[in-house]
Amino acid sequence: MLNKQVAEAEDKANRLFEDQQRRKFEMKQAIERSRALQIEKKNAEHARTKQEEKEFSEFWRVRNEELQTAEQQEKEEEKQRAAELVGFLKKQSDEKTSKTVAAFKASNKASLEAQALLDQQEKNFYSYAERCIGEW
Repeated sequence: MLNKQVAEAEDKANRLFEDQQRRKFEMKQAIERSRALQIEKKNAEHARTKQEEKEFSEFWRVRNEELQTAEQQEKEEEKQRAAELVGFLKKQSDEKTSKTVAAFKASNKASLEAQALLDQQEKNFYSYAERCIGEW
């Protein structure tokens, strides 16, 4: 009977030991799973962050290109407007110069015609005066 009690005590101790070993193993497995999940979560977070940074960088690269293109186009349009303004001002200046030259020529022609008329009248007068003096 003592042997039986000793055997039962040993069995009980073995069962307790096995239970403790099994619980340790299960706890160790749970810790390993938890650690693996944390690492996986950390890696996923890192990958997501990297992807967001890449998308952000790409967005701003494209946006900068668009802004540079728009700025270049604006400069070209400004140059074109300036060239059109220069052309318009030159045309106005040319027209004004042309009108001034035409007015000067017309005035000069009128002056020459008036002088020629005066010269003719003076010549006619002297001719008439010579005839009159010659008839007296």
